Amino acid sequence: MAHDVPTRQYADAVHADHRELAGLLSDIRTEFANDERSKLRLEKLVTQLSELCEAHFRREEEGGYMKEAVQQSPLLATKASALEAEHEDLQEQIEKLRILIHSGVESAAWWVRVQSDFNNFAKQISRHESEENALLQEAFSQDIGTKD
Repeated sequence: MAHDVPTRQYADAVHADHRELAGLLSDIRTEFANDERSKLRLEKLVTQLSELCEAHFRREEEGGYMKEAVQQSPLLATKASALEAEHEDLQEQIEKLRILIHSGVESAAWWVRVQSDFNNFAKQISRHESEENALLQEAFSQDIGTKD
């Protein structure tokens, strides 16, 4: 199969993005729990998260791994399209959070709002990435042994 090596390399890159994403989500949660939490540190972390999401979504959309997954299992086309369509909304959410952090006046209420918005985003991005991983596993695990 000509696409095995590129697909594997791309899958490794996607998994590396997912690990980095999980690390940033964890770092942000830690910042919220920090007794000496910092708006500046939080803004830096959320900016990194926004940039990572933007680059990651672009790689997913342009990298073709979803296309290869759908080629392997055409029944997954609708699910793959729905997941790709979520990228714009997810990016918009994290960008709105970044702007809220940057322009907001730090107060107890502000911290509650920012943490709530972050938690909502984290839940959605985690579900999204989990569904993408499941789709890829389903598509490529069905192919095992069929093209020997």
